Amino acid sequence: MKVDVNHEMLAWARKAAGLKIEDAVKLLGLRDTQRASARDKLLTFESGQKPPSRSLLLDMAKRYHRPLLTFYLESPPREENYGVDFRSPSQRNAQQDAQVRALIRDIKARQSMVKSLLQDEDDTPPLSFIGSEQGREPERLLQALQNLLGVSCQEYRAQNNPRNALKLLRQQAEKAGIFVLLRGDLGSYYTSMKPDIFRGFALADDIAPFVIINHYDSIPAQSFTLLHEIVHLLLGKTGVSGSYMNNTNPVEILCNNVAGNFLLPTSEIKNVGLSPKDEMQNLRDKIGKFATQNKLSSTMIAYRAYQNSIIERTVFLNLRKHFRDLWKQNQKRRSAEQSGGPDSNKVRRSRLGDSLIAVVHRSMRSGDLTTVKAAKILGVKPRSVYRVIEAF
Repeated sequence: MKVDVNHEMLAWARKAAGLKIEDAVKLLGLRDTQRASARDKLLTFESGQKPPSRSLLLDMAKRYHRPLLTFYLESPPREENYGVDFRSPSQRNAQQDAQVRALIRDIKARQSMVKSLLQDEDDTPPLSFIGSEQGREPERLLQALQNLLGVSCQEYRAQNNPRNALKLLRQQAEKAGIFVLLRGDLGSYYTSMKPDIFRGFALADDIAPFVIINHYDSIPAQSFTLLHEIVHLLLGKTGVSGSYMNNTNPVEILCNNVAGNFLLPTSEIKNVGLSPKDEMQNLRDKIGKFATQNKLSSTMIAYRAYQNSIIERTVFLNLRKHFRDLWKQNQKRRSAEQSGGPDSNKVRRSRLGDSLIAVVHRSMRSGDLTTVKAAKILGVKPRSVYRVIEAF
């Protein structure tokens, strides 16, 4: 029996994606004709006057970030609980929120599959550190974070570059049982999310805890986000984080303070050499030099100085803009200097992390996981699965 498209679901999916009619028309490539405007064409589909073509349905599924099956449902699916949105209202709008929710839906589906695989293995006990530090003081949380990772700020800074420093933290986190993925879009640069909109996500599960870091952020900032999200796991708090500025949420403030103290203890802030009397250029130079020497985010150092009343808020905001603009300029220069581009499978492996790939490889080898399901966990096409896991 043929099942018709539910036109009400077309409108619901568009609105759930945070798209106005005009936005959706552009994304779907609909054009005005003599008979009807592009806007009227879409409204014709959404009102049920005419069914969309199969190709247009597929494009809607892609642009609205929904499975094709959604358009055949009788009513909208119940939205899952994605945890706490720790971002401040100023960091959110409807379309960007829809992208973040789509990302989290995808991550939760993949996490659920990984959890099932781990539960089927005999030697996978629950992780005792998830939620173990609820209600603890910042000092106790910092100690728990250091103990979990087995890394000090001195060891972090001893790495020869920021990428290796992040790699050290990530390796230790994965060794502790945390799956750390680098993800800041929905599969294409077109859907990239700025770090101010989405910086990280923590899924506090005692079998398969996940931490997602926005890979469009600077490398030192990614280290800070990783530590911040691990604190969420210690607190047992599932949720999404954005910019750490202009955020009055007490949990976010706590996580920021602990992550900041890990990388730059309060007792060492004086070593940056900042003074309230410094000219702006002197502040930029001192912070930039200290950040480079210690593999730290310049913005994070400025924020720590602001937290400790060394500089005023307006000065911090000026510094933040300067360092963000400088980073963007450096990114453009590196992109222009690159020739050929990186190996796509190497990039995928790096963003997925060794722990996730190892679980997929192990489960495929034992026959517990098909190629199709492995592709869903890895977020690739089935034909790419073996190229991604070949290193294992």
